[in-house]
Amino acid sequence: MMFRIAPASLAVLAIFNVASTLANGDFKVDFDLIPVGAVISDPRFVYGGSGCGGSNAKCYCEIPSVGPHAGELQMVGAGSDGTATGLDFSCNFYIRKLNSPLGSAVECSVHVDLPYIADNSISCTCPGYSILGCDIPGSGHDFNNAIVLKPNYSLQLDDQGSGMADSPTTCEADLAQCNVDKSLNAASVLSKLGEGTIKVVFD
Repeated sequence: MMFRIAPASLAVLAIFNVASTLANGDFKVDFDLIPVGAVISDPRFVYGGSGCGGSNAKCYCEIPSVGPHAGELQMVGAGSDGTATGLDFSCNFYIRKLNSPLGSAVECSVHVDLPYIADNSISCTCPGYSILGCDIPGSGHDFNNAIVLKPNYSLQLDDQGSGMADSPTTCEADLAQCNVDKSLNAASVLSKLGEGTIKVVFD
């Protein structure tokens, strides 16, 4: 005797199969937010409605002060056990350019959502900064990403409209180093002249 299973029943069975093979705690993210030419501060965890366990103990947003990831924001979370939910939370934080005043910091956010039965998503917002690595596949449930944040520099004219008033910090550093190199070279030449290591010959 043959039995037919209604489409609705098949859908329920599919969900049951996923639930039986995937533990809720298997929903995991371990993101490393790396500032380049910038400083991250004041990380804050924001619960998104699923996962993270009791009292949200399985999720956190922290900046280590020592170790290989010192100064980087660690965004770590895992799903709750024993419930048919995924993982949904955010890390909000502030970021500013190196050697800039504290008041210049802007607020940024990284939000990750790994639904139990649906496509994954991640969003990163940080005005004035380029973000590299802010992406995850639609499927899967365990991610370990490095997300790089670096300031956007813009070329601006000075008041006379003829030069670079606000050059990128990196260019300023290169110019400063060039001036140092020229000074050192000049001092070296004068020193060698005084020692007689090199001589100037006039025709």
